[in-house]
Amino acid sequence: MSANIRDFGHNNSVLIENEKNSDLVYLTIHGDNNRIIIKNSVLRWDGKLNIQLNAENSELYIDEGLYVGSFGLVVCLGNRVYKAASNSCISIGRNLSVGGLQIISYNSNTRVKIGNDVMVAWGVMIYNTDAHPIYDIETEEIINSPHEISIANNCWLGADSKILKNVKLLEGTIVGMGAIVTKSFHQSNVAIAGNPARIVRENVKWKAYDAKYIENEL
Repeated sequence: MSANIRDFGHNNSVLIENEKNSDLVYLTIHGDNNRIIIKNSVLRWDGKLNIQLNAENSELYIDEGLYVGSFGLVVCLGNRVYKAASNSCISIGRNLSVGGLQIISYNSNTRVKIGNDVMVAWGVMIYNTDAHPIYDIETEEIINSPHEISIANNCWLGADSKILKNVKLLEGTIVGMGAIVTKSFHQSNVAIAGNPARIVRENVKWKAYDAKYIENEL
């Protein structure tokens, strides 16, 4: 296997199904009992996949058909400065198309799930953590715990958009350029934009290419 794998832990399982262009995979593991599966994805790459796994008893799953553009895909589960994350999962569905994306999740018992046929522009971040705790002064309760980010099938994340902790987006959601998504949206086929993001158009759909759009006839 030609992938660049550095495993500093124990009992970690790594499966990269197709070795073509797997030299573009950079994987570093600190922690034990993790499972990493990258399906038949590397056939369509021209960018790099950089995975930093600082975790134990956790899983990273990337389904087939991944396309990574020149700005790359960075996946970071756990943080070596803190205690390793445990019992967490990042799952990426079929045919994810990425211009440039960072997926960051530091905490234990969290999930990041991306569905099938999702398109991501460049400068996009999916950030399922605040990295540091925030407390209620009276109760000392932590009030910013992360749990799950879920991005359903056929979503489009525009350039420089940010998806923050615990956000759920339903099928067909379009996220505008530079949007900061701080809450879940419970409607499918909507366009959201702004900071914080809000619905700007309902009952919409998109596709990656249409000759009529490119020709842009007057």
